[in-house]
Amino acid sequence: MRTNVRQYAVAAKKCKLNKIWSVLSLQFACPEFRAFGACLRGWGAQKVNFVYELKICELVDMSSAETFLSAREMAYYNTLKIDKRRNEHALGRYALKTLLAENFVALPLEEIEVLRTDTGAPELFIQGQKSSLKISLSHSNGVAVAAAGEGIESLGVDVEIIENRSKKWAEQSFYFTEFSEGASDEFFTTLWAKKEAVLKMLGVGLSVNMHDLRFEKGKINIYGKLLERFGHLNKTDIEVKKYKNFIITTAYN
Repeated sequence: MRTNVRQYAVAAKKCKLNKIWSVLSLQFACPEFRAFGACLRGWGAQKVNFVYELKICELVDMSSAETFLSAREMAYYNTLKIDKRRNEHALGRYALKTLLAENFVALPLEEIEVLRTDTGAPELFIQGQKSSLKISLSHSNGVAVAAAGEGIESLGVDVEIIENRSKKWAEQSFYFTEFSEGASDEFFTTLWAKKEAVLKMLGVGLSVNMHDLRFEKGKINIYGKLLERFGHLNKTDIEVKKYKNFIITTAYN
């Protein structure tokens, strides 16, 4: 989805200014799209959806957990005994809660809850009610990334630090058609992060054969049990962003 503001403007002119019934999906974190969305709302558009919003937080940005976690969230947080795990868990929640408060719901952070399902996936509650917003979060080496969206079916985000990976790891993670000899650390990190984002979007995590999900010739191809379960992923979009020494990927459909 690479639509620009001019294309949205053309689409808007085809609608009556006070009866814009179609939902327009605007790309994330783009001031031009935000400004255009505000104009549409001013003209009487019923609904303008952004595909997703993304926020990056570092550990130094986070306030103490007690200031933004709810009682239910604190109950789980207090079961975590290792400081690194506690910090990562809290940082992911902080990134997502502040993202939601800034873009979707004007509420105190403790009224936005990110609880865990039985599988460990995050589940969003707003003032005690389960929310229909799609969410995803990830963390790595003191950096957390959160994504939230509406008007989409599913969403997955991943952040990975760029580092050297072993040849054995690459062979286990990627099919031979996905890479060539001598590929860079950044290439492998990006490819892994793209796979993680797609698997989160599908809700299966790393419980699958990684060779069944392949990025080949600019396309996302799936095979084996993934194909049997989900079919082809023709409607899936994936975005890649570099932040300092990290790769951030977001997949949605």
